[in-house]
Order: sequence, then C-alpha cells, then structure tokens
Amino acid sequence: LHRLLLRRLRPPPPDQPCPVQWEVAVGLSPEEQQRWARRLARHLIAATRTLTRLFLVHSVPESLKFAFMFYLLTYVGAACNGLTLLGVGVICAFTFPVLYRHNQEQIDQYVSGVRNHLGHLRARIQAKLPSAKVKPQ
Repeated sequence: LHRLLLRRLRPPPPDQPCPVQWEVAVGLSPEEQQRWARRLARHLIAATRTLTRLFLVHSVPESLKFAFMFYLLTYVGAACNGLTLLGVGVICAFTFPVLYRHNQEQIDQYVSGVRNHLGHLRARIQAKLPSAKVKPQ
C-alpha cells in the first residue's frame, strides 16, 4: 500500500526540457574527420619520434636533460600526487597570463637580465672548453 500511495502522490516525470537539442545532428563531416585524424596522426608520430630520440640516446645532452628532469620529478612526486599537480597547473594556466599582463615591464626586465647572464655564462663556458667551440664549415 505504501508503494502504491507513493506512486499516486509522486508527480509525473517532466517531458524532455530540450527537445530541439536532441533533434540536431551533432557530428563531423567525413572531410573534417579525415582532417582531424591526419592531425592526430601527425602529433602522435612527432611525439613517438621525440620519445624515441630521447630514450634511445640520439643526442647525449638531450637525453641527459630528459633523465635529469625525470629525476627531479621524483622529488615533486614524493611531495604531491598527480591530482594536486593537475589542480596547481590549472590555477597557474589561468593566473600567470593575468599576472604577466599586470607586471609585464618588471617581468620583461628580469627575464632580459637572466638571459644576458646565461648568455655570458654560456660564452665563458664555451671559451674554456675546446670541444664546445663552433667549427667553421
């Protein structure tokens, strides 16, 4: 009796609130599908080539930088989990452009100072290492 009474007293379910949206065909044309598939394939091939180059040591400095980056990420992973890093990444993605717009002059000044310092440091290192000098072709 309780269930029968609840069925009788409960209001009927409403009709579809957005029938127009259900009737609209959503999809990609075959040309757009092929274009997106080619684009995805290009990105996958580029990523595969880059990872192959890094893992199979085609360039020792690049592979060392890659290994060092993963070594540093172990410390980041010990402090945070992936969801925390994702949240921080989203916050930074929306905060940094606004901060840059408001403080563009100061940031550009500091970045140019750091670039100049790194350029001078690189020049001193290349001057001291005979193997780092550029060979004329």
